[in-house]
Amino acid sequence: MKVVTIASRKGGSGKSTLAAHMSVLGSRPEDPAVLIDLDPQRSLTDWWGLRRNDAPLLVDATVNHLLDTIRLAKTEGVGWVFIDTPPHAQADISAAMRVADLVLIPLRPSFFDLKAAEGTLQMARALNRTALAVLNAVPPPRFFSEASVVRDARAVLEELGVPLANSTLGDRSMFRHAILAGKSAVEMEPYGKAAAEIRALWGEVCGRLLVEAAA
Repeated sequence: MKVVTIASRKGGSGKSTLAAHMSVLGSRPEDPAVLIDLDPQRSLTDWWGLRRNDAPLLVDATVNHLLDTIRLAKTEGVGWVFIDTPPHAQADISAAMRVADLVLIPLRPSFFDLKAAEGTLQMARALNRTALAVLNAVPPPRFFSEASVVRDARAVLEELGVPLANSTLGDRSMFRHAILAGKSAVEMEPYGKAAAEIRALWGEVCGRLLVEAAA
């Protein structure tokens, strides 16, 4: 079983959207992924409530019972668990990181997000957790090249030593439309650009965890 915690010490980074999309890709008809929503805003819970699908499963768990919930999921043979975290409750974020095989850190290419990503990474490193940052809501490329703000963000993250996914998620309306419908971009427009981007990121996540498992 693999546990992925989505964390950022800044609100509005796209944690819930990322958790929702990852959980759909991590689900199989006979093996649905499990979602745990620790964010008091309950955005992920609201999305799940709109679905007409048996997968993923949402587990009502508090941070105090998180470890027991993870142990039970492993006993039940669950393949993937995705944990959405609040932006400001450091104790809750730390608890969610401790049970994670991978900490995903979504961030927009802005100064405030970059600083928050650095702080989130420091938390993950202090707990000896593997982390991966993901640039989210990036502007479209110009002349077949990444927008300058994206290149600048990559340079800053590299200087800070923040591990960064090669894949990026664009500022695409399909991500928003899918969430409003209780779906994922892959379900609504399987051959669209948003679906291609989230699949590419999913491939990186799976590949990184396989490498970690083999190390």
